Amino acid sequence: MKKLRLLQSFRAIAPILILLLHATQIFEVNLLNMHHIEKTGGVDLFFVMSGFLLYYIYSHKFGQSGEASRFLVRRISRIFPLVWILSIFYFCLSQFAMWEPYDMERLLPSLFVLPTDNHILDTTWSLSHIVFFYFAIALLLWKPEFKLPFLTTVINIMILLLFFDFWPEENMVFKLIFNLYNFEFLLGCFAAVLVRKYRIRWGFGFLTLGIGGYGYTWYVMMSGNESIALEVLFGFSAFFLIIGGAGLDQAREIRIPRVIKVLEQSSYALYLAHFPLLILSMQLYEELELYDVFSNSVACTISVSVITLLSIGIHYWIEKPVDRIIQGKLTRFYGKKKTPKHDTVPSTTL
Repeated sequence: MKKLRLLQSFRAIAPILILLLHATQIFEVNLLNMHHIEKTGGVDLFFVMSGFLLYYIYSHKFGQSGEASRFLVRRISRIFPLVWILSIFYFCLSQFAMWEPYDMERLLPSLFVLPTDNHILDTTWSLSHIVFFYFAIALLLWKPEFKLPFLTTVINIMILLLFFDFWPEENMVFKLIFNLYNFEFLLGCFAAVLVRKYRIRWGFGFLTLGIGGYGYTWYVMMSGNESIALEVLFGFSAFFLIIGGAGLDQAREIRIPRVIKVLEQSSYALYLAHFPLLILSMQLYEELELYDVFSNSVACTISVSVITLLSIGIHYWIEKPVDRIIQGKLTRFYGKKKTPKHDTVPSTTL
């Protein structure tokens, strides 16, 4: 299976977009007119990339005995430890820091990545959808014949949401099933089918179309004319980005700069860690009255740079060593069968 180096590097994009949006909101800096948009599309890219990577890596194992349980254990063991470490750390820090202490109503949803908006890490709500995607792939690993019913169900849900304005009551099960993020996941899976089956031509053209789609969706949000769901617009834009990146990867070997590789590998840590760090940065900025020294724009730039560096450190000094220990134990438990080197957490991706 060909390594898609350029496409993998896209995993660095989603957390950077999300970090910039949150930073401009907290420091009240109008970077790229972000004050006028609801979202940057980073989470949408995260979901489409997740669908692509999961299907691309595991589709050839559909129907193999024991793969479903192995897949679930390995996937969940990769995403939860860092969530637990950071959530507990920020929970304890908040008891002594300057912001309002977090209570158990925030800690528990964060630890179990429940589909609520009341999380310490802010972004862990999205991991509930990722875990839902994991169970969807595990179902196909166990019974590949469920592919058609799964596809039909997702399409029918999308029709209900888009054309019949069907929004069920707010509870956790409905939040996981009745949302357009599943449609984005399906788009990623469809992109993986195309890339595995065909040699993609006009990769640069598809890439340009995807970038243009993101620009158009931002324009739609700024103009206030949202006649089409943002998840659909961002979903198709991310789909074309992925097809274009994969097409360029298929055409030739692309060398990725070291700094991009580092950001890609640290993307999950940045995705999880950045929001409480932004709050702490803003609190320090106001408590120390640094606004007399430099502007909000400068403070925002410094905070984004420092948080990015701290997240890289979290990846190399915490996430990576912990994951190495856990995966080593799982390897001994399941036997010597190797996990592909590109089998990494699809973080942007998240």
